[in-house]
Formats: sequence, C-alpha cells, structure tokens
Amino acid sequence: MIWNPFSKDSSEGSKQITPYEEKRILAQFKEWMPRIQVLPELQPQLKYDAIIKYFDSDCPPNSTVTKGAIICQKRPKGQLLGLMFLDENNRFVCRPDGTPYGRQLLGEKLDKKLNNNFRSRDLIIVELKSQKSGVAQFHQEVVSQFSEWLQDFLKMAEVIPVMTYEDAIQYFITSRPSDPRV
Repeated sequence: MIWNPFSKDSSEGSKQITPYEEKRILAQFKEWMPRIQVLPELQPQLKYDAIIKYFDSDCPPNSTVTKGAIICQKRPKGQLLGLMFLDENNRFVCRPDGTPYGRQLLGEKLDKKLNNNFRSRDLIIVELKSQKSGVAQFHQEVVSQFSEWLQDFLKMAEVIPVMTYEDAIQYFITSRPSDPRV
C-alpha cells in the first residue's frame, strides 16, 4: 500500500513500487535485520504519527532519500516494525560503513492509523518531501565536484616527478635529441 501524507509532484521521477519491488524490499529487510538498529524496549502501542515524525527528524543527511518504508512483521509479543529509508530506485539508503539507515521497533499493538494502512499487507511506503532546497542541492553538487577535482590534482603530484633545473638542462642537452617521443 502506498500512502502519501505529503504532497509531492509525481514528475520528480521516483520509481513506483511494483509487487516485485515490494517482495524484494521485504526480503532485503529480512536479510539485513541483524544490521538494523533495534530499540530494545517493548512499547505498548506504536503510533503512526510518531513514525512519520521519525522519518522527518532522522532523515539521513546529504542523501537521496525519497521514501520511507514501514515494514510489519508479527511476533509472539506483538508487532515488529522496520522503519527504513529508500532512494529513488527503492533501495535502502546506507551509511558509509554499509549499515542501512533505519530502525526496528517492537510494540504490543498498532494504533488505528497503522492498522488501517496495513490491513493484510506487510509494507507501507511513505513518500517523503525533499528536505533540500534547490540552492542546497546546487551547493552540494559544487562541493562534490570540487572535491573530485582536488583529489585528481593531488594524484597528479605522484605522477609528475620533481625535476631540478640541472636535470632539465641535462635532458635538453643530452637526452632530448635521442628521445623518440620528442
């Protein structure tokens, strides 16, 4: 079930969730569960509004997050919810060390909004509003490009040997005439 609490222009190019994508997201969550942060205390009731606030407040910085995934699994003591951030290709957004952004919550029951949205499903997709302004995105792109140029420039120092004045004169007087590259 896809639910959109924020108005978002559908022309932004975000990939739609197909039944295949839904199964892939659920399988990936199951596989990555040990790597996802768990809040250890059992909560009496998990609330939809608190989950939406989590997606707003804990959205990864400098990322391409476009959606939030709320995954529900039944447990003997209640419900386990996985709250994951997805990019425009419906992939989990990960930290530099490879662990996914998100968390797991265990609750005795779900509030009315969550129950109504899940019904017989295991996944809710929440479209998130972009938190970056156009200026911020432009600034990030400029900084990223400058960083790449700087790294390339620093690599050049390793490639170009240091040549003294005497070496240059020696090259032009003796080596250059017989050098086939010149």
